[in-house]
Amino acid sequence: MNPGLLRTRTPERPMAFTFREFLRGMWAAWGLFLVILLVCLIVLPIVLGGGAGVVVFVVYGMMYGGAISVVTMAVFSPAAWVLGWCLRRVRARSAHLVAFAMLGTVIGLIVGVVLAGGSAGPSSTAVSLAFAGASAIAVALGWRFTTNRALAEDDPGPKVGMDAAFDDHPLGA
Repeated sequence: MNPGLLRTRTPERPMAFTFREFLRGMWAAWGLFLVILLVCLIVLPIVLGGGAGVVVFVVYGMMYGGAISVVTMAVFSPAAWVLGWCLRRVRARSAHLVAFAMLGTVIGLIVGVVLAGGSAGPSSTAVSLAFAGASAIAVALGWRFTTNRALAEDDPGPKVGMDAAFDDHPLGA
């Protein structure tokens, strides 16, 4: 069997991805969002009120934020799949990074508006912008993490020692 037939990425589709790689990026983005959320939940009460409610903010914020973010991930992951599929022929990683950051921004704004109940005001705007910023960072960094891993697995680098000797051997793979 030709090992080239098993490759996901080709010169025509340099940024194609497998379902496994997509799942890795999805979970990485979710984990990064939770870290950003945790930092915000610790910093926000300290900045706003001296830190008395940090524990309450963290407990309730992570409980509700974790649940909401899992639902959000399930609802919007097809959009990320379609975006990645549309960009599979684009080699420029910066274009992907910007596109996924924009997707994260849109997702964050939608979730922020839904959570604010569609009301307009300074607090609902702040919530929407906070979700947009956190989502943009998390989705972009999740994409970058998974892309770096996938491309590194494609090209493990030069072999040294016994691996190189075995590859040069007539019976080597």
